[in-house]
Formats: sequence, structure tokens, C-alpha cells
Amino acid sequence: MSRVQALCDLIVLIFRRCSERQPIVITVDDCHWLDASSWAVIHALSAGGARIMLVLVTRTMNGVLPDRIDSKLRNMQSPCMLWLRLEGLTSDDIIKAGGVLRR
Repeated sequence: MSRVQALCDLIVLIFRRCSERQPIVITVDDCHWLDASSWAVIHALSAGGARIMLVLVTRTMNGVLPDRIDSKLRNMQSPCMLWLRLEGLTSDDIIKAGGVLRR
């Protein structure tokens, strides 16, 4: 087993063990920048059997997912997966969100 695979397995194990005590949410922003190892971890976490919610955020190109990301997400389809298409934030929304973070 390679060091990369061992690290991926360890990350998955840690999150699965944590989810035994309480459900957890993992948010990954800018998925369009993920490398193959990161996608492998996300794929393993999405396989089910744990109380883990994955929130994956990525940009679209003119409203369409880039092929590379689209194929990764299609390979992770499961009954526990929900796909949402969200529009961009308005300037007012961004200012409000920034205000919450400064509290």
C-alpha cells in the first residue's frame, strides 16, 4: 500500500469514527482544484455506512459543470446524495455573510 493510499484510508477512518458519536458535515469548497487523492477521499466518504454529509462546492463554466468534475460526481452517485444548483450570491448577500463572520 502506498503512503498516499494509507493517508487516504486514515482520513476516511477518522471521519467515520467521529461520525459514530454524532453526525458530521464536511464542506469542501473549490472542488475544481482537487487532486486525485482528495477525490479518492471524498469518494470513499460518500460510499455510505457513516453519518457524514458532504457539501461539495464548485464553480460552473457558463452554468455547466466542467467534464472532469461532472464525471467525478457521477461516479459518486448514491441514494444518500442530493444535488442542488445554487445561483451566485448577490453583493448584499456577501456583505451580510461577511458581517456574520466578524462577530
